[in-house]
Amino acid sequence: MPLYRASRAEVLSSLADEFLHNYGRGRAFLAVDGGPLADAPAFANDLADVLRADGRGAYVASAADHHVDGSADGPDADGLRDALVRPFRRPGTPFALRPGADPVTDAPDDAVLIVAGDGLQTEALRGLWNAVVYLLLPDEPLATSGGDAASAPQEAHARYIRAVNPRRAATMIVDVSDPDLPRRVFADSC
Repeated sequence: MPLYRASRAEVLSSLADEFLHNYGRGRAFLAVDGGPLADAPAFANDLADVLRADGRGAYVASAADHHVDGSADGPDADGLRDALVRPFRRPGTPFALRPGADPVTDAPDDAVLIVAGDGLQTEALRGLWNAVVYLLLPDEPLATSGGDAASAPQEAHARYIRAVNPRRAATMIVDVSDPDLPRRVFADSC
């Protein structure tokens, strides 16, 4: 008999429950950190849908919208902090999910902001998030055959993994090797 594997919906619900248990009051920040092959924006949107179904205001922003022009090495920490995180932190203050987008003016006081993308646990961004979900791909290449423009994001992700070890710093780790059946991973060190 095969072992039971939780569905994507069950894993997302479990993550949302854990997050709300720990950060259920006031504005909260959740990072969904994952490389270009992990599809962090799709995972973040699905997680936001679960939070909304639970009655929470949930907003998703893409870290890619806050990159320094031409850089594949992660979001601009100052730009992300000043344009999105600080305004969101103050209830009643409008905030835009993307630079130049219409501002959100009616977010509830207990809303959750989910920022999705790669490089969200760098030293410059550490401390912005209440929690971090790291999307793990165990067989993800840490280097590509390189050189072409398509490989630049994966090369940047490989540098990020080597420099930061995002798996170690994450609050929650999810193996997304099978996107339809993600699996929670516990990286206990005891």
